[in-house]
Amino acid sequence: MKPSSILLRLVTPCSALLAACILAALPCAQPGGPLGAPGTLTGPIPSTLCCPAKYFLCGPTANPDFLQSTPQVIGQPWVIQVTSGFHRTGASTWQLYSGTVTIANCTGVPIPQIGGGLNFGNGPGRLLLVNIDTTGGFLCSNSLAPGIGTSSQCTVMVPSSFTLLGVRWYSQAIVLGSVPATEGGGNARLTTAIRGKIGLY
Repeated sequence: MKPSSILLRLVTPCSALLAACILAALPCAQPGGPLGAPGTLTGPIPSTLCCPAKYFLCGPTANPDFLQSTPQVIGQPWVIQVTSGFHRTGASTWQLYSGTVTIANCTGVPIPQIGGGLNFGNGPGRLLLVNIDTTGGFLCSNSLAPGIGTSSQCTVMVPSSFTLLGVRWYSQAIVLGSVPATEGGGNARLTTAIRGKIGLY
């Protein structure tokens, strides 16, 4: 399933507020800011009228592999980054999945070590924080260099649809690659999670 079709599943009441922005023909939005930081309003429309993007870390210390992103702003690129929390000796890949709600208020639940043909090891990195849907395919992916602290990014364009304003989103990634036995072994791990609300800026 394409990212745009996943994002367009929900409709938000906030879209009605955008009429004033359109009628005034004012620059209401710009791309989101750096990773984890909101964008800023470029036009004179007050933030109480237009909808700001919201962004939160979910379970920031739950799993060693760290997931973060820019806020989701309509019509702008959404940049996602994964940073390795394990001393992997070989290259790995990661896949980002979409969900509909957090699990246990971002405290998560541990998943079985073996599942879906993958081995999630017997150490950290097995907390499921978002009820991700793997049947619909991943939103984006990238490779990850060996070693702890390495990172990579991928980008998804948020559709230019005002019906997305205010839609809540949830995501978590899976990293595929061999983990040393000293860190629990296996060939897969879950990252931390992120959540937020799509906005105009």
